Amino acid sequence: MLNFNWNSIDESTFHGHLNKYTNAFKRYQTRYFILDAQTKSLFYFMPDEVRKKGPRGVIELTDCWILPSNEDDVTFTVQTAGSGEAFKLRAIDAKERQRWIDKLRTCSGSNAANIVRIINRI
Repeated sequence: MLNFNWNSIDESTFHGHLNKYTNAFKRYQTRYFILDAQTKSLFYFMPDEVRKKGPRGVIELTDCWILPSNEDDVTFTVQTAGSGEAFKLRAIDAKERQRWIDKLRTCSGSNAANIVRIINRI
């Protein structure tokens, strides 16, 4: 089980539903995400199992890149620094996407230099 501590969650914790693209099924699936700023981790759960089971996965946010997609105004990508793994996520609307991008960038320490580096690699 992933190391998730419910005691670190309070009313200021950023959380909500996003759609996560899965390569296995080549489609988006709804997941419930909880941003743990203390550990710089983004945990995701099956929507109906948030309190019943542990997280389905975790995205380590330290020095990762959070990039809005140019395919539409609701999709963005979180690319991890260590493994380089990319997570394609989709919010319900453009405003919600921007809220997630802002929170994730603040938590991760992501900055313009990191973004330029990843864009130049593409």
